[in-house]
Amino acid sequence: MPRPVTPRTPVPGSCSSTGPRHQLDLITTEAARRRIRVHIVIDFVRVLEKLWAAAWSLHPPAAPAAEDWVAGHALALLAGHTGQVITTLTTQAATAGAQHRDGIEACIRYLSNNARHLQYDQALEAGWPIATGVVEGACRHLIADRFDLAGARWAWPEPKRSSNSAP
Repeated sequence: MPRPVTPRTPVPGSCSSTGPRHQLDLITTEAARRRIRVHIVIDFVRVLEKLWAAAWSLHPPAAPAAEDWVAGHALALLAGHTGQVITTLTTQAATAGAQHRDGIEACIRYLSNNARHLQYDQALEAGWPIATGVVEGACRHLIADRFDLAGARWAWPEPKRSSNSAP
């Protein structure tokens, strides 16, 4: 049974990433420099974004079938069947019209290029976190909301003087 992992739980040797190539390269380089083995897991929320883009290549906007399509592929990825998902998407891309292939082809490239970092079944078994985007997004929005207020100050207001007090 996987142990629960909170954002503060140290997970030795694991790293969650949103997947940009430069980020993966930096993690890999730093791990090699320190002579440690790091298991990189691409943030599952990022992968879901790619699946949704692919879904809209195959389904009309707001089609309920798109949700089922994404859920099926997401569950297959969580079960460790990345190769099977890529094969299925490749077959489906071949049947899509040329004008509708962009999203699904981008998803296939993303999954293919990052397959070694999509071993969610192993990550879940080890108790590693597979998604960080929700927490990062909430923090980003809270901080942005505070700083985007016009005239916002980080100081206490001065006490008001009454009209009867002497200057």
